[in-house]
Amino acid sequence: MVTALRSPGGSNLLSAVLPGCGDWTQQERPAEINAALLDFLARIDGPAPQ
Repeated sequence: MVTALRSPGGSNLLSAVLPGCGDWTQQERPAEINAALLDFLARIDGPAPQ
């Protein structure tokens, strides 16, 4: 599914797989979600798209 979402306009996409995690990822694995978000934010270079 992630591959299908990739497009020329979506160059800053990352994915993370959390084995055994259900639909409430933020509730079930908050530390892993925060780490993935911080990693993503650290990679962003430049201003936000307009």
